[in-house]
Amino acid sequence: RLSDAIEGYLLHKAIRCSPRTIKTDTVLVGQLRQHLGDIDAAMLHLSRQRVSGSISHITRNEVIPHTVKRNLAVISAFCGWLASEDIGIVEGNATDSVPNPKLSKMKPKALDRA
Repeated sequence: RLSDAIEGYLLHKAIRCSPRTIKTDTVLVGQLRQHLGDIDAAMLHLSRQRVSGSISHITRNEVIPHTVKRNLAVISAFCGWLASEDIGIVEGNATDSVPNPKLSKMKPKALDRA
């Protein structure tokens, strides 16, 4: 089940990531599960369009490209973990064909001390 795979992924990440990262990742992969349902995790490789649609659904209210890119990175890392040699639940990362948002190349302006 997808929920079991998510639990394993979060346990794997908890070993090397901060609690804040785990909290963020828990929310995002939880939204993926909520959108897809508790499907068989092995079916993720068959549903690239559904994963892409889920990412669009999760990020639909985000207007900042950096946030959209971060959300995509979390979902992509989860899908990549499912496809890793050690796990091998799926073949290939279902997010490989999902385009990254274009990020502004403008640097923020320095704050003036008043």
